[in-house]
Amino acid sequence: MASKITFFLNGKRTVLRNPSVNMSLADYLRTDEVRLMGTKHGDQDGYTGADNVVVAHYDSYQERTIYRTVSAVLTPLVAVDQRSVITVEGLGTIEKLHAIQERMYNCSATQCGFCSGGFVMSMYSLLRNNEHPKVADIEEALDGNVCRCTGYRPIAAAIAAYAEDVPADYFEKMNVPVLDSERFDAAHEPALPRELDGKALRELDVVYEEEDAELNVVGTATWVRPATLKHLLKLHDGKSLIVGGCTRVKPTFRHLGRYIETNNVPELNVLGVKGDELVIGAATTVQRLADELTQLSEDDTQPVWGALSTHLRRTLNQALRNMATIGGELCAADRDDAIIAPLIALGAQVTLTAAAGERVVPLEDFIRGVDTTQCRKLEVVRHVAIPLPRPGTALFVHVGSRRKTSSVPFFVSALALTAADAVVSAASYIVSGCPEVLYTRVQAVEKALVGATLNDTTAARVLEAGYMQEQWGKASIVPDVIPARARLGGVAAYMGVHQCAALLGMGNGLTDLDEVCLSIADRREHKLPLTIRKSPAATMKHVGRPIRSKNDKAKWTGTCTFPSDHTAERTLHGAFVYSPVPHGILNSIDTSACATVTGFHSAVTAADIPGMNQHSGIMTDTKVFVPVGQEVTCTMQRVAMCLAETPAAAYRAAELVQLDITPLPALLSIKEAMEANSYHNLCGVDERVIKLGDVERGFAEADHVVWGEFTMAGQDHFYMETHTCQVVPIQDNQFRVQSSTQNPSKVQFDIATALNIPNSDVHVEVDQIGGGFGGKQDRPCILATAAAVASKHCGRPVRMQLRRTEDMAMSGGRHPFHTEFKVGLTREGKFTAITMLSTCDGGNVFDVTAPVLDKCTFQAGSTYYIPNMRVEGRAAKTNHVTNTAFRGFGGPQATMIIEAIVDHVARETGIDGFELRDKNILQPGDRMLTGTYISTNYAEGLPRRIWDEIIASSEYKTRRAAVDEFNRQHKFLKRGIAVTPFKNGSLFEDDFMNQASAAVNVYRDGTATVCHSGVEMGQGLHQKLAQVAADALRIDISAVRVIATDTAKCPNTQPTAASSGQDINGPAVKKACEEIAGRLEPLRRDNPDKSFADICNIAYFTRVDMGARAFHILPSIHWQWDFTDAKNHSGYTGYYYDYGACVAEVELNTLTGDHRVVRCDLLEDAGLPMNPIHDFGQIEGGFTQGLGLFLGEYAFLNEGHFVDYDSKHYAVPMLTEVPTELHTTMLDEAPCEGTIHQAKNTAEAPLLLGAAAAIALKNAVAESRKAEGPINMPCPYTPGHVIEALPRPVLLEQ
Repeated sequence: MASKITFFLNGKRTVLRNPSVNMSLADYLRTDEVRLMGTKHGDQDGYTGADNVVVAHYDSYQERTIYRTVSAVLTPLVAVDQRSVITVEGLGTIEKLHAIQERMYNCSATQCGFCSGGFVMSMYSLLRNNEHPKVADIEEALDGNVCRCTGYRPIAAAIAAYAEDVPADYFEKMNVPVLDSERFDAAHEPALPRELDGKALRELDVVYEEEDAELNVVGTATWVRPATLKHLLKLHDGKSLIVGGCTRVKPTFRHLGRYIETNNVPELNVLGVKGDELVIGAATTVQRLADELTQLSEDDTQPVWGALSTHLRRTLNQALRNMATIGGELCAADRDDAIIAPLIALGAQVTLTAAAGERVVPLEDFIRGVDTTQCRKLEVVRHVAIPLPRPGTALFVHVGSRRKTSSVPFFVSALALTAADAVVSAASYIVSGCPEVLYTRVQAVEKALVGATLNDTTAARVLEAGYMQEQWGKASIVPDVIPARARLGGVAAYMGVHQCAALLGMGNGLTDLDEVCLSIADRREHKLPLTIRKSPAATMKHVGRPIRSKNDKAKWTGTCTFPSDHTAERTLHGAFVYSPVPHGILNSIDTSACATVTGFHSAVTAADIPGMNQHSGIMTDTKVFVPVGQEVTCTMQRVAMCLAETPAAAYRAAELVQLDITPLPALLSIKEAMEANSYHNLCGVDERVIKLGDVERGFAEADHVVWGEFTMAGQDHFYMETHTCQVVPIQDNQFRVQSSTQNPSKVQFDIATALNIPNSDVHVEVDQIGGGFGGKQDRPCILATAAAVASKHCGRPVRMQLRRTEDMAMSGGRHPFHTEFKVGLTREGKFTAITMLSTCDGGNVFDVTAPVLDKCTFQAGSTYYIPNMRVEGRAAKTNHVTNTAFRGFGGPQATMIIEAIVDHVARETGIDGFELRDKNILQPGDRMLTGTYISTNYAEGLPRRIWDEIIASSEYKTRRAAVDEFNRQHKFLKRGIAVTPFKNGSLFEDDFMNQASAAVNVYRDGTATVCHSGVEMGQGLHQKLAQVAADALRIDISAVRVIATDTAKCPNTQPTAASSGQDINGPAVKKACEEIAGRLEPLRRDNPDKSFADICNIAYFTRVDMGARAFHILPSIHWQWDFTDAKNHSGYTGYYYDYGACVAEVELNTLTGDHRVVRCDLLEDAGLPMNPIHDFGQIEGGFTQGLGLFLGEYAFLNEGHFVDYDSKHYAVPMLTEVPTELHTTMLDEAPCEGTIHQAKNTAEAPLLLGAAAAIALKNAVAESRKAEGPINMPCPYTPGHVIEALPRPVLLEQ
């Protein structure tokens, strides 16, 4: 059968014959034939927004053209038949940006750029449907777009231009005026192609003969789009897959039989009130239903529809709501569902239809359990019907999650009640979110309500009745979810009584009505983040100026190339085979079943490695593949790699590999490792100890001695571009490598070692990568070396790109820590002594654990004067995936640990936390635990100066009084305010790592290229060094281009990490440029009227060398441990310290544990910043990443496996999580002598600023507690952990 689809792609009519039914739109866009690489693979679930495109078509049911943001990863290619697809490349070009792209560009709203196209497309879709949106509309449109770099401030500044309700002075305060060229005008946008305009979708029957790699069966995959229900039922044979929005048809899932699309079936697309019901066709999307409910709520005084609409808009995210259908969501019966509970509470019924007839089933009976429904083999869901609410009916829905938007809930409750004269006649209370039972009807709550009057007594009874469901709440293995679910069952019912009473005007008997309703309200008030920036003035032509990166326009137009965009001809794709157990003996690897997978090529194991089976590093205990007969020491450890013609075939083959592993006992926590005395080499008991002063004397002088402990979980990097590499064999046994790495020379060295070839035969090139944050310092070698072994084995290019869940589980993250401490202080609040024992989870291999541990140890005292200290660091060797480098490299843990200690001591002794900090800030002359090369004289006064300046500029004392007044006025909402300082050492402690080279070439037309040892990952390094070059050469910045980092041009590179990028590469670039400028100076002097281009042309003809290579090293820092004497260590622990402080104000809902950051004031010592755009971006982005670390990003392992570790569950901050008001200041008049142009790097230190928000939150928790004393919460302070710190009785007695 001849099959074809017709669609428009960026305005061009496209006809595909015999298209693959199992190809996603994203994969098609990225094929060699299309090459629209602006649509990225951010994940497989549609929760990053990087893959967002706009699909437009005429909707015959709504009788209008609609533009929908959709996830291209989840959209099957065949589903865009008769639609118009618009990608970021279709809007504008580098030469002529679209208005949205220009606005984003002018606001410098990008860093790494991997997410940029998705933001543009989300905004474009919104403005095509609503040219005059409000801030709430914009927040909704972008609720699925993640940016890990910027902190969202410049994005907010850009998108604010399109909101009609932004305050008039917003743009002046943000210093981002709106230009005429940035204004959106729908009249100038291309119309829907005439061929599609006003036409309903046609029937479609696509048959694709394929050997399906995923299912390992040869057969026919068919996509059918019937036009009637009768036709659909005729086609449905019980084996067909009924699809609507395709959110369940993921890249990791393939169906070989028949897909039946429902979007063209009128009976399944009905939506509206019919008789005494609201009828919702099964093919109705969640977004369309939400819009209809909003309209109904505006036309009707009935409060139910508005509540349901509001709830639906907070589920999934915009792209997924545009795709997901009501029928699909109900039939999935997914454990993460947020829609079932309110529909059951409202008495929804499901109509099931088959050729033999129809039947109606209550939704409550239809859902039998997780992944299980009553839908029979030949039935389909026709529609869902909600009875029209009776007069006096209201609905309240509460969602518990770790972030406000685009987050899978761990708890959903829905209370529907009907009352007259404040007496309840009917009530339905449904709770969902439990993986085992999906939903529960809480009859105890219903019984407490029916017949009762809406008053305080009833509310209290409902609260207790809900609390009886604690056993249900414990149905989780994630610790912070256990107390949250248990308590929210009662709390949500209590809140629901108040909210429903308020909606019905029956709240006179509820004393706390206003306070409870205030706690439920959206406290952000839909305000885009306001940021006010201040920085030192520039003194040079280019350095110090806010100049955008040269390739920013390419990022906004989707034409910037990342390592994941490269695919060579004849490429094989690789997929790892991992150990499924945390510890065991690998007895055998059986790959025989892989041969049954069509497209499978071969598998490689340790036996195929011609050289050494190890990765370089401090220790060489990381293997490329675990050999048969040896131990596997963690889950996700690599034992083999399968190679195939497609990624899908490679992954399918990897799933078929049979491993015979004899399990061994495993150490799965820091505590277990400590009890077993299991530590990494030279990281055990009494081995890494630093002493200052006399600790015993210090404790003897103390009036108070306080003991305690503190636990801090890890964090995932969540860089937008997952680990990826491509290895291409070239002539004479050489290899060309593209890798998403911060460490090109390590990739080069490890490949050469594994292949037993010279380093010079491995050529690694890195243009820019989609974020790194330290996670691509050492771990990219795992992919690249394995791929190189495979490429050598097969003689073909090999490409690997990890899926998001795989990347998160395999590559390691920030080190978790457990600290035990003892503190002595005087009654006046001056520290006399501290001892700390901090143990991190180093995982199964060494990686960079010791340096991370060292930095946490070095910075243990932060900017506090503690005259007597003993600090010991240990690294537990567990059977977890090894942890690795992460932005801050132990510094964030050190900061949070000392701040948690100060907080604990303050609450234990009754000394005010602010006063305790203020009295102990370092003063000139105070001794520190360790020092840095240039900090001793230059910077010893900075901690006190910064502290005093942030207190004054933030108006801390005035605001604290306002916070106290707020807390007196509110019962359930509490605020906390805190100020915390930090110090952070920059550059490496080992001298050999502080080296860099640069190669600069000037051409006869006056332009220049710069190649240096650093890697651009969004931090603006290339741009900063272009400015250095322009000033050194005395030419305009437009003439300078920084090219890809290349091991053939700049050998022996060090990792771009430890805030080293500009400090070691900048001087190298400057030296090379100055050498060239010196050669050209005589020509410039002799030809004063000539342009630089003319001078270079003269130089060319007079044979003047216009190329130079330079090398730079730092003075000797080299730290040396003395493992026999804790006071006899030598050297420095960094080149300089960054200093800073933050004042954070946080608001807490003491009923639910939810919290929001109201305002933050950031002050950082950046020396003389090299480029305010990038330095502000680094400060704000790092701070936001710190908010995630301390408040929401929870990395939890169970039996060696990460739990809920994917883009849906892992709560990186979104636009709605950043402070409503942010003041960012770089310290004035603080040049840093000894650095490039007296600047400091701002890459890592800002993350430490987020600790202030954590302490502010603890202050808010304290305001809600009757009992005084320490607040013992494990970090991060998620809503679940906060709930656990709030004693349950406080909810009734306060």
